[in-house]
Amino acid sequence: MSDKKKDEVAATCNQDAEEAVQFNLPVEEGSLSAGQMCRVAFCSGLNLRKAPGMHSPVLQVLPAGTALLIDPLEWVADGTGVWFPVTIDGVNGFVNGQYLVQIGC
Repeated sequence: MSDKKKDEVAATCNQDAEEAVQFNLPVEEGSLSAGQMCRVAFCSGLNLRKAPGMHSPVLQVLPAGTALLIDPLEWVADGTGVWFPVTIDGVNGFVNGQYLVQIGC
């Protein structure tokens, strides 16, 4: 299998995992805000997306435990969750806040 195909399969699996568990997660809306340090939790990999929403293209997959800083931009809520703007290694994107926990909690 080509590397491109492997990446497509990984992105699809990751997207399916997000959709499958998103409504059963313990994170409350409003518990995260701009400028907070967080880490990826509740999943083995979290999609960093180009724009807020489940159907936005995946820029990269962030492994569980990845630390990130929520950018000082407005978060976006849609029917699939609350999306927070973040920058990881110079790449700007959005992550579903239901898969983040504050560092130090």
